[in-house]
Amino acid sequence: MLRRAPGRNCLLCEVTLSGEHRGAKLLTTCRIGLVADLPAGLLTNFAGPLGRNAHAEVLRHDGEAIRIADEFAQPVVGNLLLTGLHRRMHLVLRDVSTGAARRLRWPAKRRYSAGQVNGQLHGQLATIGFGKYSPADRYDVRLLDTMTGDWQQLPDMPTPAIPKTTDMKWTADGRVVILAANAFGIWRPGDSHLAVRGVPPPRQPGNQFVIW
Repeated sequence: MLRRAPGRNCLLCEVTLSGEHRGAKLLTTCRIGLVADLPAGLLTNFAGPLGRNAHAEVLRHDGEAIRIADEFAQPVVGNLLLTGLHRRMHLVLRDVSTGAARRLRWPAKRRYSAGQVNGQLHGQLATIGFGKYSPADRYDVRLLDTMTGDWQQLPDMPTPAIPKTTDMKWTADGRVVILAANAFGIWRPGDSHLAVRGVPPPRQPGNQFVIW
């Protein structure tokens, strides 16, 4: 949780679901964003006035901060981060606990930009959504094996869908669920096709959902 402190700073603190503070509070700038809680620490991003000095940091439990040049670094699985998704630098898979880094090839076609990254809940796979808006909306999902660095395109991709209103999640039993407009697809690694079903169209734009 990020709370305003006296002056222009903020306090970063960990709070239990019962509202009790746990661990020491950290005085920090209010310009940071909280991205994800990794086993190694808290992934944050930062951008100064006019976007200057933009970067990401992993705040380790021992107090050390690991700085990452890409402010758009995304969590993958475990302590792995994917940097370079916005194509201003090389695409790299980084382990923030060991410092190891593996350069990856860009898997999508030209004019496709990267979007949502989702890691398998208890495994080594991750899905990354890629989108294109012109001349027609297309959504493309690629599967990344974080152990080998290999890419696989999901079956029936790319598909006609609006990337900004398409959401994707992993289930606990290892399936990928994609929700777009009035349809959702389900895929398990190894399947040759997506299983597609219709759903009632949403009343509001956007298709975020929760799996439980």
